[in-house]
Formats: sequence, structure tokens, C-alpha cells
Amino acid sequence: MNCFARLVRALLGSTAISERKLEHGPELVVLGLDVRLKAEGIAVRPASKKVEKWLGVIRHARKNKALHSGSASKLAGALNGAARNTFRKLGRALLRALYKQAKSRHRSWSKELEMALAWWEEVLQLGLCQCHSWVQQKRQWAHLYCDARGHPAHIAAVLFIDGQRYFCDMAVPTSVLDMFTSRRDNQILGLELLSIALGPCSFVQLLSDRCVIVWSANSGAEAATNKGSAKE
Repeated sequence: MNCFARLVRALLGSTAISERKLEHGPELVVLGLDVRLKAEGIAVRPASKKVEKWLGVIRHARKNKALHSGSASKLAGALNGAARNTFRKLGRALLRALYKQAKSRHRSWSKELEMALAWWEEVLQLGLCQCHSWVQQKRQWAHLYCDARGHPAHIAAVLFIDGQRYFCDMAVPTSVLDMFTSRRDNQILGLELLSIALGPCSFVQLLSDRCVIVWSANSGAEAATNKGSAKE
């Protein structure tokens, strides 16, 4: 470690590497991430001190039903980094309420903001990590076909796995439809997204440790799922 530090300082100057950043070992904090080296690969998760700090901001905001625009902006940026580096885009949709709050001049509190903060508080407490294997593992495939109808609102999913077929469907409750932004397409885009969520939720045990191909006939749902979030 010290030999490497001397080389870098000789090339870039005596202050190129700070003493407090000289670390080595199988567990390191790199750019706000806890990185752990294992025999099978690398495990990455947000640094524990960072998570503790974020949870403090979230809990304070939820308790007081207020979040300043500056605090919302900082929290959104931090959580966006965590989602990008450790959760495979999971949670990007739940950042939109924070970005909206960051642009607001008022400390208004909304159900959307409450839901987003509650979700992030729960997820951060789970201690999730992203694992990267040294050798790409061969996993069995599963195909999930999802579809929806606008009126009456109904969603369904069909799973093809190991030569077997499984089916699930449900009528969408009015309480869910009331959360959607008013549109002239019978809410078909939102319903298509719900059908994609229905499949993994219904077949969670069967899909464990599988590579899943999701099939959807709606281009908007495809784009939103691929990106991890949508404006509407």
C-alpha cells in the first residue's frame, strides 16, 4: 500500500493521496460503497454510515411531515447513486417525488412523498447488496407474458417455466385506479405496468434465482420498465 502511495505521490505530487484514504483489505469503502471481496465474487452495498445518515433525514422528514427543497435534492442525489450502483435501478421510480420536492419552493407534504420515503426507509433497513460473480453463472430461463385490459380494468400474467405453465389475474381495485393521473386511454399504460408487477409478485417462489424474460405488447410499458421509472 505504501509503495503504491509513494509512486502516485512521486508522479502527481505529495498531496495526491490523503493518509486517511490509505486502506487495504477484503473490505473497503469506495466512493460511498461498502465493497467486500469474496471467493465467489464482489458484494457491494451503500456504506453503513451513509445509510445511517439517509435514514436520519428520512425519519425526521416523516415525523415532521416536512422536507426542505435543499434536503430533498441532496437526498435524491444520494439515493440515486445507491440505486444505480447497488440495486439495479430498483427504486428509481420512487425518487421522482423527491426530485419534485426539490424543485418546489414550499414544504408541502404529499401522499406521493410519504410513500416514497416510507419505501426507501424500509429498503435501506433490509441491508440489500449487489453481488457480482467472478464467473458468470448459468441460470435457467423463465418467460413471463403480461397483459391488461382497460375497461373493466383487469390484469393478468402467464409464466412458462420448466415445461410448466402458470396463470394469475386480478381485477384492479378502484383505490388503485384513483391514484393514476387522468388519461384518455382507459389507463392502459399504467395497467400494463401493473400486469408486469403482478407476475413476479405472484410467482416469487418459482422465479427465485432465475433469469426472467418479460414479454409485453405495450411499448410504453416496455420503455418504462427498461428505464426503471416513468414521468407519469
